[in-house]
Amino acid sequence: MKYYHFLLASFFSLSLLQGQISLDPSFGIDGITSIAVGLQNSGSSTVSLLPDGKFIVSGYGVAGLEGYDFALAKFTPEGQLDAGFADNGISLLDISGYQKSDFPYSSIVQDDGKILVVGRSNGLSSLDIVLARYLSNGQLDSLFAYNGHFTFDYQGLADRGYDVAIQADQKIVLCGYFTKDDSTSVLMAMRFHPNGLLDSTFADNGLYINDFGVSNSRAYKIEVLPNQKLIIAGRAVFDTGKDLVLLQLNPDGTPDTDFGTNGVSVIDVSNESSDVCFSFLVQEDSSFLIGGDAMINSTHFAALTKVLPDGTLDMNFGTNGIIIDTLAGIERITSIINQPDGKILVNAHSSSVNTLIRFSSNGQLDTDFGNNGVYLLPISHHLLGDALLFQPDGKLVVLGKQIIGNKQQMAMVRFITEFAVGVVDFSPVENILIYPNPILSETNFEYSLKQPEQLSLKLFDLSGKCIRTFFSNQEKNQGKHQESLRINPTIPAGNYILRLSNETGAVSVKITKG
Repeated sequence: MKYYHFLLASFFSLSLLQGQISLDPSFGIDGITSIAVGLQNSGSSTVSLLPDGKFIVSGYGVAGLEGYDFALAKFTPEGQLDAGFADNGISLLDISGYQKSDFPYSSIVQDDGKILVVGRSNGLSSLDIVLARYLSNGQLDSLFAYNGHFTFDYQGLADRGYDVAIQADQKIVLCGYFTKDDSTSVLMAMRFHPNGLLDSTFADNGLYINDFGVSNSRAYKIEVLPNQKLIIAGRAVFDTGKDLVLLQLNPDGTPDTDFGTNGVSVIDVSNESSDVCFSFLVQEDSSFLIGGDAMINSTHFAALTKVLPDGTLDMNFGTNGIIIDTLAGIERITSIINQPDGKILVNAHSSSVNTLIRFSSNGQLDTDFGNNGVYLLPISHHLLGDALLFQPDGKLVVLGKQIIGNKQQMAMVRFITEFAVGVVDFSPVENILIYPNPILSETNFEYSLKQPEQLSLKLFDLSGKCIRTFFSNQEKNQGKHQESLRINPTIPAGNYILRLSNETGAVSVKITKG
């Protein structure tokens, strides 16, 4: 059994005014890092934060002269390429061969450090779904599926895998769409054993398919909930146009009839022809945020929708559960994240404008942030906005693309926020005690205060998502305190961040769920 002792420093005062952010000069060059991956244009899709503070970024590049390939890059905490990963920090995988393109759409890092990437490849006659796994050193995992990747062709037409998640038993689920022989798309989910082979016990021989009785449907996001049910966000084309759809499945792939109507919730955001999902977030209270775009008078605008755990709109959020932001030039929301204080931060952009927009938890524009709630990214020639990530120390990372010269490159930007204060670099000294660690279901958290404080104690995963609040804004007296913390057994094994905070700062401790 391991015991961890840490020093609880007194909280620091704020270094930034509420709602303000600034580029972090310790990251990349003046807060920005941008790299070329291969010989042609490159870009990014997802970013993951590792326990040691390094970053894994998935995206695409060109190994030769033509045809995009799967790309992985590993960065140090300072935003430099990690030369010990793959080939000087970059791994390129050409699945389809010369002059054919492979695109990854999402990735996730397993607890053992292996990396799953899902996307599509250019098969013999059509686009195929691809699920690939890499070792932590960036090499393809030859023991996974068929020499490192699984390729699936449904009916010889275009298929895509858009997102991937991992269940508590380490089985892998992905979502996307198949194209049927009548050339219409159909929403799908698939499940795999940890070794990368299709799991026939899930849904119908490993495949869940739902066309909603309409012409086209697609799934873009999939998440595993704490109760191991699956939530899938996508869209379908009904008589009135494209509408958002949410589906909830039981762990075995059968519809959860307690959600929506027979497991399905259909949401018409704009009452016009096009509502699309680009981003999705499961909140701590088990509600869901869907970000994307909606069409008004034939013009696309960024849209944010909140759905309650039962599949109905949250009528107390925005306007009857929906925000359609009519800021000039802002067409879509590509990423959503909760701040440590519960406010909602989104990345929203068009082809030429990229912004961060902040809302209160009830969907009101937070005018204390940036310029009346909107922060324009201070980067020239940028196409940023693929993903957002809050580090445990309160710094904010924005992932995307940047144009350098005449080529598009993979890029990351890091900001110091109002939350990036009071986080100390822990060393084994005294005054904070966590035992046992690793944790199975319960642990004890002891700490001492030099003065009375109003404190919150929350548990975060390494993507910055709050998954448990133990207490919020509680008065704590000066002196020694002991908290008995119960960790939900359904939370997957792995590393997490325990964060004790007040209004002006925080201390963070890494813990391990066994």
